[in-house]
Amino acid sequence: FQLLKRLAERGYVSDGAMVSGLARMQEALNERRTKLGGGAWVTMRRRLDNLCIAFVDSETKSGAQTARELAKRMQPGKCGALSDAYGWIHSHLKSDPLLVIADDFSGTGSTLAKGIRPLWQHDDKLLTLLAKEGRVICCLQTAFPEALQRLKSEFPSVEILVMKPFDDELRAFELDAGIFENERERKFARDVVLQIGRQLTQQMPLGFGDMAALVAFHNTVPNNTLPIFWSSGTVNNRQWNPLLPRASF
Repeated sequence: FQLLKRLAERGYVSDGAMVSGLARMQEALNERRTKLGGGAWVTMRRRLDNLCIAFVDSETKSGAQTARELAKRMQPGKCGALSDAYGWIHSHLKSDPLLVIADDFSGTGSTLAKGIRPLWQHDDKLLTLLAKEGRVICCLQTAFPEALQRLKSEFPSVEILVMKPFDDELRAFELDAGIFENERERKFARDVVLQIGRQLTQQMPLGFGDMAALVAFHNTVPNNTLPIFWSSGTVNNRQWNPLLPRASF
């Protein structure tokens, strides 16, 4: 109950909060545009021809939805998978381009890094140069520090904008989270959750990357969140029905 209470009070991101985050993204990108190159968008056929908004995961994932929602607001010349962005970049090198990689959430940063890596492999020197000029921006609705550290380590030139940063207060068993009254209670709770989690998702009983996150969105639950909240299965020979089943979001 204490974990659920923390998730509900501080880790739940409503539809309204996501819309507000998109508005802040748009505002931040428009502001960045004034400091880049010619300082203005190039409009062609009512679209911002020198803007590309891309996503790293599949078309059906929430990151792609975030990119599409941002594109509805900004009307870029191109919106699509990051794997298709290199051709756009190469054809717009002389058009003052800006590439935006949009996502709703990053826990460990592994999915984002995996998605960005192939783009850099096309032409490491060119992409690094464009990033140093401020022409490659990773725009995230929410993220944990681990994700930012990983991205900065592998792509130090890429600017990262996070609309709502998360911290240890949304990590179930971190000492600084302040969820449990004492160390004995914290360890007991972790042992119980770990035991149940191993029966639900043996590969990641505390969530992907062992993050034990307490995060949920109005339309999805990241797999970094504790599986006890989103995974169905059998626990001690009884059916486990999660409060936030991922399949229903």
